[in-house]
Amino acid sequence: MRNILTALTLFLIMAAAGFGSSKDSVNIYLRQGGLAIQNNDLRGAIAYFESALRLDSSSANAWKNLGVIYSAQKNYHKSMECLQKARRLDTADVDIFNNLGIAYLGLNDTARALESYRHAVSRKPNNGGYARSLASLLLANKRYSEAASTLTKLLQVDSSDAEANFILGNIYFTQGNFAKSEGYYDKAVALNALEARYFYNQGVVKDKLGKNYEAEVAYKKSLSLEPNNFDVHQHLGVLYIGSQKFPEALDEFRTAVKLDPESDEARIALGAAYMYNDMVKEAKAVYDALQKRNPAAAQKMMDLIMPLVDTTGRR
Repeated sequence: MRNILTALTLFLIMAAAGFGSSKDSVNIYLRQGGLAIQNNDLRGAIAYFESALRLDSSSANAWKNLGVIYSAQKNYHKSMECLQKARRLDTADVDIFNNLGIAYLGLNDTARALESYRHAVSRKPNNGGYARSLASLLLANKRYSEAASTLTKLLQVDSSDAEANFILGNIYFTQGNFAKSEGYYDKAVALNALEARYFYNQGVVKDKLGKNYEAEVAYKKSLSLEPNNFDVHQHLGVLYIGSQKFPEALDEFRTAVKLDPESDEARIALGAAYMYNDMVKEAKAVYDALQKRNPAAAQKMMDLIMPLVDTTGRR
């Protein structure tokens, strides 16, 4: 949403650069509203845009800008009212339809959100933001074919869109096509090496494909960008267990428990890791604590360590 507001600010400043004599005051308010957004003063921006509308109630830009701000504030009903007025005043502004999609989605009206996103993409199929918004919502609603088609067409025009590659990776991962998913995740991280979630998903899919070393590298890169990500520590710990790197696994699960002390899954994994490191006393302490708070979780921990007990005779 911050990117939307920044783009809106630049548009407003450029649009107000030249003033017509009959529109000077409206343009000044639009410019001041844009500067207020740039300074993260949304309340001030609302006041400026409302002032512009008092002088010219037919200003589609003012209505649209108010709609974007209200969306950023999660006031989707009010956002919808403003954007609908903007659309009636300016049917040529495709961005209004994309923002309507955001507002409809905020109101849990998936059908109308899809309709709005599709309209925006049909008018400007090469707009990355529009295509990604549509594809993400299609993915969330399991419309995989249309989602993949939308982004594939976009990448034919601009193959350097990292987020589009990432979403395509998600689409194919969700469908169980891990090899194809891996290819798109690899492209995403090659295009943008500063997104922790790109490396995390890359690690997950390589883990699924049995590429343990590559998965470990990806997880570690994700953690270098976002050290306190619980899920990455959990996944890396499980990977280490599978690779019989038990001390490393223990470190990861200890960190995971510190990050989320209420997670039974993290405690289950920690207890198992203690056993794999011959730390029976510590493992028993975890098991006893789980038994008190969640007997089912304690049983799950026991199920994990039973193969070890059966093999080694340890208790």
